Formats: sequence, structure tokens, C-alpha cells
Amino acid sequence: MPDMEDQYLFVGTYTKKEGHVDGKGKGIEILKWNESPPSLKKHFTIEGPVNPSYIALHPVHSVVYTVNEIADATDDFIGVIEAYRYDLENRTSHRISRVSSMGDAPCHVSISNDSRFLFVANYVGGTIAAYNILPDGSIGERVHFHQNIKRTPSSPRQDGSHPHMIRQLPNSNIVLVSDLGTDQLLKFELDQNGSMQITDSLEIGTSLGSRHFDFHPTESIIYVLNELIPSVTAVDISNLNRLEILEHIEIPKDKAQSVINSSAIKVHPSGNALFIALRGISDTEQNALMSVALDIDGKMEIQQQISSFGEIPRDFEIDPSGKFVVLGNQNTDQVVIYELSTDYQLKMLSDTTHVNTPVCFRWFNSSK
Repeated sequence: MPDMEDQYLFVGTYTKKEGHVDGKGKGIEILKWNESPPSLKKHFTIEGPVNPSYIALHPVHSVVYTVNEIADATDDFIGVIEAYRYDLENRTSHRISRVSSMGDAPCHVSISNDSRFLFVANYVGGTIAAYNILPDGSIGERVHFHQNIKRTPSSPRQDGSHPHMIRQLPNSNIVLVSDLGTDQLLKFELDQNGSMQITDSLEIGTSLGSRHFDFHPTESIIYVLNELIPSVTAVDISNLNRLEILEHIEIPKDKAQSVINSSAIKVHPSGNALFIALRGISDTEQNALMSVALDIDGKMEIQQQISSFGEIPRDFEIDPSGKFVVLGNQNTDQVVIYELSTDYQLKMLSDTTHVNTPVCFRWFNSSK
């Protein structure tokens, strides 16, 4: 049996060749984590999903939810979300749910604070949806659908609405959506039935491409990561009736001509730092992980940029102890481990793990 303190890392991948990625994954990879010395070892693979590029773990049931990031040139919605039940001891899994995501290229999935609802953001089509989660962890009926029709044709990536993340604010009925296509952070109020009403929208900045966000653990601040012009926007959420920008920092380039896109942001559980992954689209030397110090009020100061030691770092996670960062390089099929110093400086460790096209990480603790 898995030890009661075993830690596992679930890794979403691309399994098909798409226009932006040569997917070579086999499904959702499950890696076993060893802290001393820090290392990851393949445990088993959940096979079946197509392009499981973003995943979420049920906090009670042994169920993983995943998007199938697929799209079609027609107007028909073909995106899919699935649920798989897994058994870590016997290294087995099987699909228990498969439903339409109500859009194309679903790119983010998350679970409500009370584990009653599953949220999905569809990059193509400008749609989000919510579904009941049934008592056994399977996906029930759709309870909400919303389409953002705002259009800001300022660049090829911003030809319309492109929701990129949907998450519920901790200890609140507020659900937030970052829209890369419209440079917006959208605020919804979630009711007991899973329906959501939009109550505010914040314009983050022209042509920034708002991608992902994370929450400060103690301050009423959201940090929004902008992809197209790599930058971070701190948003005040102390007044739940209105979102307000507190601070904005741009990420400097080593070379002015380099094309860099940001990909992921995570706030350290201490609240003393956040980290950003940068993809060197035109210059492999620009693939990096960045450490940003946060002061007592949550204000930002860039303190370190270190190589990702691979190409196209797509996602990363801070380990449950807060001592390490694990990062996946999408195009070089590797997972890299960094050690964190007491002042949140990053040091790459020598051990790496081969995983085909890794793009999303989620920790699982078997003691939960």
C-alpha cells in the first residue's frame, strides 16, 4: 500500500501533435516524490484522455478531472472534460465520466471550494461552464454556461474572447476568470445551485493577454500573469464589489528582439514570494523561472531569473513542504527540480525526470 505520507505528482501532457506543440504524452503521468534526496520516479500512467493539458484532483475521492484540449474548424463545440478514478496501490485507472466542455480547446479545469462543482474554461469560443460533482466524484449535469462576446482584435491571439483560467476565491462565493483575448479579469458570484452571475470586469491592460492568476495566502490580493507582454498585475480584492489594480510590473528582456511569453504563476504558501515561468519563443536562452519577492503588503520586487534548463517551461508547482519547485519543460520532455533557499532563491538540482510533453502539475498527498 502507499505510505500514509507518500507524495505524488500528477502531470498533464499533450498526446497529439497540434499547431503549437508536438504532443508525445501517453496520458496523465503519476510520479512519486522523494524529498531526501529530492527526486521523482514514474509510478504509472492514466491512459485514455486526449491532450489532458490541465487537470484537477478531487480532495476526497481518488478522482482526477481533465480537459481534452481539442478544437475543430467548424462552429461545433467538440471540447471534452473527463473524470478518471485511479488506484495508486494497484496502479490502475478507469474513466467514470465524459461530457462536453461547451467550447473548444478547453484549457483549464478546477473544483469549487466545497467540491460540489467543476469549472471549465474553453480557450476557443469564449465560454466557461460549471457542472455538478456527484457524491461518487463523477461529473453530473451542467448547471451554468457563459459566453464572453467582447472582441478586441488587437493581435492574432486576441481575435476574440479566450478564457484561460477559472478559479474560486478561497473563503468566498466569488469565481474569477482571466481572459487572454480581452485583457480582462471577470468576477462572478456563485450561488448554491452552481449558477454564476457576472458582477464585475477589470480591464488589466491593452494587449497584455491575461493568462493565469494566483492568490496571496493572507492579503486580499490576486496576482494576474499576463502572457503576451510578460508582466504581473496585482489586483486588490478587499472590496468584493469592485476589483482594483494595485501594482503592475513588466518582466525585463535580456534581448530587446526576443519574443517571450509567460506561462505560469504560483504564490509561495508563506506569502513571501511568487514565481513565474517564461517561455523563450524565439530564443531558447530566454526559457526561465523567475523569483519575485513580496513584501509585508504584498508588493513585488523581481529578485532572480534562472534558466529552465530546457525548452518551453509550461507549468510548475511548489512542493507541499515549500522547499522545492518542480518545473516541466514542454518541448524537451523533462521535469526539473529546484531547491529554494530561505530567501526564496532558486537552485537547480542535478536530477531530472523524463516525461513526454509535460504541461500541468498537481500534487497529491496520500495522507489526506
